[in-house]
Amino acid sequence: RISLIHQEDVCAVADLVIQKKIQNEIFNLVNDEPLLRRDLYRWAAQQYGVPIVEDGPPLRTAHRVISNDHVKKELGFRFRPADEFIPI
Repeated sequence: RISLIHQEDVCAVADLVIQKKIQNEIFNLVNDEPLLRRDLYRWAAQQYGVPIVEDGPPLRTAHRVISNDHVKKELGFRFRPADEFIPI
């Protein structure tokens, strides 16, 4: 899975942090639903008109889930879903 975020969400959170004069806080900025890598790769291949290798080597990545709970709780922010900016 891969977590994404829209650039307008990044700017909106930065604006909220500045407005609220928040200091010394860490906010993870990711949308609520990570995409499957294969879905993202298929979409990208389609966009650029290139074939996707279905039988390639396995991806060797750690399966990490990044939580955005803190930014949602502290700022009341709601991220736009990835399918609004990547129609998969």
